[in-house]
Amino acid sequence: MAQEQRIVNRNDNKERKDPPSERKPIWTITGTALAIQVFLIVLFLLGVFIPDYVKDPSDSAQVFIESMFSLAIVIVVVVHAIMYYKQAKAMDAQVQQNERAVRAAEKGVKTAKKTSIYANRAYVIARIKALNTIDKRLDRFYFKLRIENSGNTPANDVRVSYACGLRDKPPCEMIDGQLSCDIGFDLYKRLGVVAPNDSDPFIDTPQITFESIEQFKLFESEQIKFYCWGTIRYEDIFNEPRHSDFCFYQSWSRKEGYPCEYGNEVF
Repeated sequence: MAQEQRIVNRNDNKERKDPPSERKPIWTITGTALAIQVFLIVLFLLGVFIPDYVKDPSDSAQVFIESMFSLAIVIVVVVHAIMYYKQAKAMDAQVQQNERAVRAAEKGVKTAKKTSIYANRAYVIARIKALNTIDKRLDRFYFKLRIENSGNTPANDVRVSYACGLRDKPPCEMIDGQLSCDIGFDLYKRLGVVAPNDSDPFIDTPQITFESIEQFKLFESEQIKFYCWGTIRYEDIFNEPRHSDFCFYQSWSRKEGYPCEYGNEVF
């Protein structure tokens, strides 16, 4: 009994190790087999009908042989045409696949190039370095702006266009979903090359004073504020023109200066 059990187990293990292979049904017809079948059927029909139209046996045999070779040539041509058609479709699919691969590679190269530029380009911005302390004894305003390059490469031909003054509204506002900025810059300074991680260049705005005690009271009540805004234009080492905008204000409650809600962006 134990021997029979071992034999059964061996048979089960053999079946698990050697799974039955899939067999194609015997009625599967290939292109070549189909061509041969068509050839034999047509040849049979020729053998049946040719003697009815050609009465002479020798002529009938000659016509049959010629028809047989002509039929064979036609079938061979058709088979080759089908083969070439399939090969052409396969080649078209391969070409399309290669084109997709090329486009994907080009896209990857462009992405890598953009990533490299973003990682190594210059980023020039403005920061508040110093300003006066406002109280009732001092009535003059000015900003000292520090121009920084926080990127990894130098910024070339750095130019700053800016303006400053007391205003009752910010120079940059969002109106009907569109950003509107006052670009009436009346001040300009060229800084040349700004090295990476360099903050030596400074811009001193002109000093602005109150024109009357009423204007001072408007400032004290924050109905007007002292604004300084502008744009920095430069070129990076990739010869791409860049620019960044800045906008700061000083008010009675923000004596140390503060960025405006809009107008501080790097492009």
